[in-house]
Amino acid sequence: MISAIPFIVLLVDIAVNFWRARALHRAARDTRSQALAADALHFASDVLGSIAVIIGLALTGFGYRWGDAAAAIAVAAMISLLGLRLARSTVETLLDRAPEGVSEQAIAAIKAVPGVVDVDRLRVRVVGPTHFIDAIVKVPRTFRSTASRRSSARRSRRSRARSGCRSHLHRGAGRARQ
Repeated sequence: MISAIPFIVLLVDIAVNFWRARALHRAARDTRSQALAADALHFASDVLGSIAVIIGLALTGFGYRWGDAAAAIAVAAMISLLGLRLARSTVETLLDRAPEGVSEQAIAAIKAVPGVVDVDRLRVRVVGPTHFIDAIVKVPRTFRSTASRRSSARRSRRSRARSGCRSHLHRGAGRARQ
């Protein structure tokens, strides 16, 4: 006969880790922190692992000798899949891969700056909740540099306030023709 103590301990463990995983997931979503997301994933996998252990113990208690081994395999598969998902996200961050559609939005916002004719090069990086945008823009030859800097600084402040993005615009060496 199997004791009830392991089941009680596991149920308490599931409740605590479930609460921690939800709180960390909310904080990770609000701050866009990959570290908090990884921690939330860790506690969520603990919850799922504990559920698998309860199922394995129950199967073993009902006479199915393979119940414990099946639970161990299920936990290993789950941790592998969740780890691969987290690794993919981390590699995308390390490779400076911007989320879908951000580059297009940045180009549209930059082209809306008075005097900008085209965007030569654009690089978007995501660090936590902030998008960093580096762009080389084309402006007419007759466009005054000081006006360009003032205009881009105003636009940059408005954009940062609205979207949490930080941008740095460079005047391209090959200026656009008028």
